[in-house]
Amino acid sequence: MVSSLIVQLCGSRPDSPQPLLDLGEYKDTNRRPDLKSLENTLQATIADFENVYLVIDALDECPVVDQEREKLLACILRMYGWREANLHFLLTSRKENDIVDEFRPLFGTKSAVEMDLEVHKDYVNHDIGIFIDEKLATSKFKKWPVETRELVRSTLIEKADAM
Repeated sequence: MVSSLIVQLCGSRPDSPQPLLDLGEYKDTNRRPDLKSLENTLQATIADFENVYLVIDALDECPVVDQEREKLLACILRMYGWREANLHFLLTSRKENDIVDEFRPLFGTKSAVEMDLEVHKDYVNHDIGIFIDEKLATSKFKKWPVETRELVRSTLIEKADAM
């Protein structure tokens, strides 16, 4: 993930920050940079932007196998700990105990807010329904029988689970 963020951010810059250039030594020796080097490069890259909005959707879909989710959450918390004024996070997830436990200490502070969409499930489902209705109203789906479109709509809303 950190490598991907570096690539995305550096693609929006007219120059390359020095820590990115320093990663060239890894390419020359056909090695992969360690996480610390990547995080330092990301932090240096972020510093030159007015604002960076990091959106990570569906944290709960990150695999638990090989501690991948644990590593991702730890990395996000380290990035949060940088306290970069121009770095903003939007993280989404279904309620999973390990994720809630990791981020719970941040909630209630000035800089972190938890929003439980389950509380607003009816509103979320209503919005999802509007979106689905717009898609089903296109010429591609107008040919479908009304019963089929209604079944698709209700199934998608149910399976979305207010997400």
